[in-house]
Amino acid sequence: MHSGPVRMTFDEHVQRFIYEGLTPEEAPKYTEIMCGLGFLVATDKLDEFPEVDFPNPSINM
Repeated sequence: MHSGPVRMTFDEHVQRFIYEGLTPEEAPKYTEIMCGLGFLVATDKLDEFPEVDFPNPSINM
């Protein structure tokens, strides 16, 4: 689990992937995006990329 403004466990990411109706073919891109966001948060470089949009934390799964 990361410590950014939106905290989700691995299982929650999987559930969101399923909830959003993404296909198995979309999994590699989803994983790439999540890893990229994790890197930006971990290295405190998120502010250098204002176009990055976090998932909506109000979505209740």
